[in-house]
Amino acid sequence: MVPMRAEANNQSEMVSQLLWGETFSIEQREQGWLYVCSDADHYYGWIDERMAQHFVSEDEWMRITQQPYQLCNCVSYATHLTSGERVLLPHGAMLYKYNQETQNFVLNNEVYRLDLALKALPAKITDGILHCANDLLNTPYLWGGRTALGIDCSGLVQMVFRLNKITLPRDANRQVKHGTAVDFSAFAKACDLAFFGNDADSITHVGLVLSEDKIIHASGGSVHIDRWDTNGIYSEVQKKYTHSLRVIKRIVD
Repeated sequence: MVPMRAEANNQSEMVSQLLWGETFSIEQREQGWLYVCSDADHYYGWIDERMAQHFVSEDEWMRITQQPYQLCNCVSYATHLTSGERVLLPHGAMLYKYNQETQNFVLNNEVYRLDLALKALPAKITDGILHCANDLLNTPYLWGGRTALGIDCSGLVQMVFRLNKITLPRDANRQVKHGTAVDFSAFAKACDLAFFGNDADSITHVGLVLSEDKIIHASGGSVHIDRWDTNGIYSEVQKKYTHSLRVIKRIVD
């Protein structure tokens, strides 16, 4: 995983991550740093040039991005078939030309084999989203994180939808612009997104609705399930409301 930072230095906050196989375009260069745009979600940030694995021409970039791929939906190692080198792959890693029978895939013309077979997700999208969300339960909270090694609130939402072939923006304040508004929490249902903040124009947090009174979200140290209602998220541990509800959006029916 390659950290994407707000500024061109290692002390700057991590705002997101580039995952295995994800491509990007270079917008600017500055003293060993690259200002890039991720092709996965059109997110911008600075990365250390030394962490960019492979630079290609525009024609090669077009060829790579048009290849068929599967997303890794579990945490697994993959083995390079020539060198035997093993790499750790998180949820969301892109497996180009993945062969389900052999579990082989290709990156930069090098062949790897996934140690664990991809999980079979439920055919119904809402069931698949809930499955992926529960799979990330207890993941440590990490600002800017997108994987089971560390994830933030919008990273969690983005990833569980992406694993089910639905693309959402990286940040909560952009995710809230998608979907159809749901007026009251009483009408909310599983897989709706609940957004929280100081007001409707300042969204700072997002969670995935599990039921009329349960929500899964990344906050306070980990991905966990809390109680929620029209006021917001109530923490049984802290015995208080920790987030104020502003908007509910339905992404899938």
